[in-house]
Amino acid sequence: MTAPWQGGGPSRSSCPTASALPSDGVARIISTHSVAGFPLAIAVGISRNEALAAWRGDVLAACFTSALIICVCYFAFRLFMRQVARGEADRIALRESETKFRTLLANIPGACYRCRHDADYTTEFISDAIAETSGYPAADFIHNRVRTFASLIHPGDVAMVAAGITARPTICSIGDPAVAATAEAEGITRSAAAVRLSYVKAGPGAVWVVGCAPTALAEIIECGVGPALVIGLPVGFVGAAESKAALRESGLPAVSNVSEKGGSAVAAAALNALLYVEGEGE
Repeated sequence: MTAPWQGGGPSRSSCPTASALPSDGVARIISTHSVAGFPLAIAVGISRNEALAAWRGDVLAACFTSALIICVCYFAFRLFMRQVARGEADRIALRESETKFRTLLANIPGACYRCRHDADYTTEFISDAIAETSGYPAADFIHNRVRTFASLIHPGDVAMVAAGITARPTICSIGDPAVAATAEAEGITRSAAAVRLSYVKAGPGAVWVVGCAPTALAEIIECGVGPALVIGLPVGFVGAAESKAALRESGLPAVSNVSEKGGSAVAAAALNALLYVEGEGE
């Protein structure tokens, strides 16, 4: 007779031991687990080679991950150092460029400046030599902090073309108080505002003569003043050649030159020469 099993007894586990199972004879590390009173023992085992293979896989994965991290850190460090070296080279080149620029400014007999094309010719840069020319320090002009660059121009100088033309009546509105108000309201230069005011006075069919401001010539082209002739000879390195090229491409009857050269005296001389030829023809 078999006595009925009474469950609930304490379980027992053996310490892992190396032994071979009868089924295959392979040496394994075996741990057994049994429950008291239950006619069954559970054995769990793994061979040494299987254990070592699993361990090798974990070690290889850890080594591969570590090597990958080291490579990424190495290349990131090389890239960082390259950027640092490049930044240092750029700083050195910038310092050398500034040194050359300041040396050039110090040896130019006059002041260098850069202005915006707005109503007051807002000064973005001006060299210290302006103090010797005008009596005012350069800091006064930066962003029109104390005074504008346009305030240095004598009213008599802005009408040089009109002063050079004596055979015909002329209109020069640059000194009109309405010009400054229009320039500020419209956000344009005073020269461009003077063109608009002069057109109101002269109307279509006039001869327009520009010897200084490229913006005045650009305004003549854009506003459609219907001129009989445009003598466009503004001078300078900022917009002068470009405005004259635009005049030639506009199809308006015009006289101009192909360079940065020009000026009020040249423009007045060009008109006087045409008037002289006209007088001889009569």
